[in-house]
Amino acid sequence: MDALKRRYEERIDNATANQAKKYIKAAEDSIAKNDIVAAASSLHIATKFSPDDAALAMRYQEIRNQADAMLCESYSKQAVYEERGHHWPEAAKNWQKVAKIRVTDTHAHERAARCLLMSPNGDLHQAAEHAKVAVAAEPQDITHHVTMADIYLKAGKTASAKRAADTGLALDPKNVVLLGIVKKATKT
Repeated sequence: MDALKRRYEERIDNATANQAKKYIKAAEDSIAKNDIVAAASSLHIATKFSPDDAALAMRYQEIRNQADAMLCESYSKQAVYEERGHHWPEAAKNWQKVAKIRVTDTHAHERAARCLLMSPNGDLHQAAEHAKVAVAAEPQDITHHVTMADIYLKAGKTASAKRAADTGLALDPKNVVLLGIVKKATKT
């Protein structure tokens, strides 16, 4: 019975190792074709079949970082292009993709928030979340406070809009946009 169990476990181990090798080979082929995103995907799967392989995990992380950089550059360029054409929903989607990859990129979060705000049917809750990330990471950047206050004002949360504007005005007391937001928020 023990011998049967050992043979079964060996077969499973061999099958798992063969699957890992298959995906590593696919990754190498993708790298040769300069398809870094596909290579990262293949290596990710390979790490699932071989979770204890530290060298494989390091290689995957290296390729993933390259893929993330390429994707972020592409998404950023597309987002800027869409913004220039006032295609706000498309721009927002691309900025959100950048923000998802580069979690600490305040510019991407602020732009995602602003584009969602400008979108006819933009999700203001998502916009506020992106703006909060930007404000928390760079509280001295007045642009982030303006975006946050604008979002709250559009959402009808006048008290929150006024608070966000007041916080920004503490940094720049003569900011015309924030003064306008305070004025609109106190009228309603």
